[in-house]
Amino acid sequence: MAGKALRFATAIILVLGLVPTPAFATEGSVPANEGSSAEVVSSAEEGQPADEGALEEPAPSTVPVDAESVPAPQAAGDGGVQEGPTILEEGDFGEDSALHWVYKDDASLTISGAGAMPDFTEDGGQPWNERLRTVEKLVVEEGVESIGAYAFYEADYLAEFSFAESLVEVGAYAFSRCDGFDEISLPDSIQRMGPSAFALCEKLRSCHLPASLDVIADSTFSQCKKLEQVQFPPSATKIESNAFYYCRALTGLELPKTIVEIAENAFWTCTVNGDVVIPGSLKTSGYQPFFIVRGTITFEHGITGGIKGLLYDIDCDYVSYPSTLEIAPKGREVRRGYIVAGDNPNNASIDGCLFSKASDGVLKYDDKQAVLVGVPLQKSGELAIPEGTKEI
Repeated sequence: MAGKALRFATAIILVLGLVPTPAFATEGSVPANEGSSAEVVSSAEEGQPADEGALEEPAPSTVPVDAESVPAPQAAGDGGVQEGPTILEEGDFGEDSALHWVYKDDASLTISGAGAMPDFTEDGGQPWNERLRTVEKLVVEEGVESIGAYAFYEADYLAEFSFAESLVEVGAYAFSRCDGFDEISLPDSIQRMGPSAFALCEKLRSCHLPASLDVIADSTFSQCKKLEQVQFPPSATKIESNAFYYCRALTGLELPKTIVEIAENAFWTCTVNGDVVIPGSLKTSGYQPFFIVRGTITFEHGITGGIKGLLYDIDCDYVSYPSTLEIAPKGREVRRGYIVAGDNPNNASIDGCLFSKASDGVLKYDDKQAVLVGVPLQKSGELAIPEGTKEI
């Protein structure tokens, strides 16, 4: 009996020896081919016998790194990623090299230092001349007192400005032929502007002139064809010739109440799509300062004369005269009518037509001693002429 049991146990052991042991995959291990037995390799240290039947632990898939060997991220300004734009070119200029200019890769130009900027010419001379047609932003820092003539002439892409209050003067043609900006606001510290400072800026639509500016110089905005709005200095006294020549899009003009002179051709070939108000402070005006006004030209109380040239060759809808005007001139092309203050002693408006007193010693306007001076171009139908009108 014992012999049978021994033979049975021996058979069981032989069968188990023929069954392959399954290989269990671990992270980083390579699976055995299907249908083959997994080969177990001992990893005993050199000179040390491995435990019989023991399986070797698989090697980890990651390699540990000493934390001290990993470089820390570098902060900006410590040799790492640079903050802000990069300086591409810079230099000193002006008297005693008192001014400094810097051009950066964000297309900005900064002027710093102390004193007045020198004047340049149409041919150039600016130290930033080679960068002139790529500048998009201009920064004039505190201490700079002026912008020289032709300093930014034909800076085609200049679109943004920052001016310090130390600025007192803008030279002739300083921003002429700049087509990148549609509006500009100048600091109130500026007292003088040279001729043609913003001439031929074809995209310019709006301008805030400095409060300290006394004279609007010759051709300041000449041929700014899209200029719509101008905020005049409250204390300006004179508008020089061609200051607004060929400005074709003005939406209205209310001149400051301190203006005493409007020079010849100041607004020549302009189109004003709105009303024009001429202050009572006006004393003299040259010929042909206005051209087309699609609205009413109003002469405010206080004007006594000297405005004949203002209406020479003008094309407007209405003209309105105050009671203080001694002689109301005829407009060349007044389309819709004349308006005269009721207490004007020398002139009257009847049915939109302009009448004045007779010229032979009549002391004041009288419809029995009247002279028909002007009839609107668009007047149609019957014309009411007072009985006794002496002259037409």
